[in-house]
Amino acid sequence: MKKQTETAYFHVFIKAHSRTIVSNEQKIDSKWVRINSKLQKITSNAQRINGKQPGINKCEKSEHGERCLAGTDRSI
Repeated sequence: MKKQTETAYFHVFIKAHSRTIVSNEQKIDSKWVRINSKLQKITSNAQRINGKQPGINKCEKSEHGERCLAGTDRSI
């Protein structure tokens, strides 16, 4: 009888830890989704700043000459 009780406790222990592991994996996946989203925003902003997106960061002509942001393609 003692062996059956120990086995039952062991199964309960394993099930509880399995749920914890699955929950932790889901939390990690959720954090990776947020990290990837932030990386995409950073990449998009960097491309915009560097003039990689058409129509953005055009050079402006003024009385002192042309003013362009660093990395801006003047042919846009």
